[in-house]
Formats: sequence, C-alpha cells, structure tokens
Amino acid sequence: MRDFSSRPRRRPPPPVDLGLIGVGLLTLIFAGYATGTSWADFKRARQHVADVQRDTRAAQARLKTMEARSAPTAALATQALLSADAPPPRLLSDLAALMPADVKLDSLALTYGDGIGMTMQVSAKSAGAYEAFLQRLEGSPLFDDVVPGEEARDGGVTASIQMRYRGGSR
Repeated sequence: MRDFSSRPRRRPPPPVDLGLIGVGLLTLIFAGYATGTSWADFKRARQHVADVQRDTRAAQARLKTMEARSAPTAALATQALLSADAPPPRLLSDLAALMPADVKLDSLALTYGDGIGMTMQVSAKSAGAYEAFLQRLEGSPLFDDVVPGEEARDGGVTASIQMRYRGGSR
C-alpha cells in the first residue's frame, strides 16, 4: 500500500552519520575524563604550593628567632651555619695576602667559638717558602696562636697548621 500523504517519510540516517555521532560521543566522554584529571592535578599542585609556602614561613620565623637572640653563641652558630660550606671571604683574602707564591692551601677547617679557630693543610714547593709563610703568620696581627703541626718533607713540604683568626675583631 502506498502512502499518498503530503509529508515525506523520514529516511534512516546513513551509516556515516551514525559513525560521526559515535565519534562525537566518545570525544565528549574523553574530554570529561581529561577535565576531571586536570582538575585533580591542579588541586594537588595548589596543595603543594601551600605546603611550600607554610614551610617557608616557618623557616623565616625560625631565622628571625635566631637573629633576635642576643647571646653571642647564637650569633656565632648562625655565622657558622651560613659559612660552613664557604669560609668568610675576608678571612681567605687575609690568609692569601700572607702566602708566598710557592705555598698552596690544600684544606681549611674552621671552628667557631671565641674567635675563629682554623686548622689548615698547606703544601709548599720548598722548605724555605714554608718557613717564610710560618714567619709571616706569626708576625701578622690578624692571626694568633700559630701552632705548626705534622710536617712531611720529601722534596716539598706538606704540613698542618692550627691558629686563631683575629681579623674580624680589629
């Protein structure tokens, strides 16, 4: 039987259109998933920043407390903490000014307390250069209690020296 109505019949969608609708739905689902994971990542990053800011504020408060202490031991401890890896530049420049060209500083250990105690290892190309360095140290007003330690003389000189630095209290 034929339909003679004026309205045309709807035809079923072609398979290409159904495929495009399916792809669109999958894209929508994937976009929702990506949005959810991005939001979770953002919340984790924001929490990490808040933790770092809180730790920074706590460290700044501890530093202000340490700086506020009037005891000389606290100031010395802070100075030792700040210069544990790198000795104060003034100390090194004062020491370098006394060294002859043939003497080399191999290691330097600092102890803080009443002044700055120093233990250093030096090597010299000749015994005369080492002796000149010791005389300069003993004659310098910047260094006190110069005590030569163990020496090894085999062509050159390798020795340890202990002393106290007074340069900062001039």
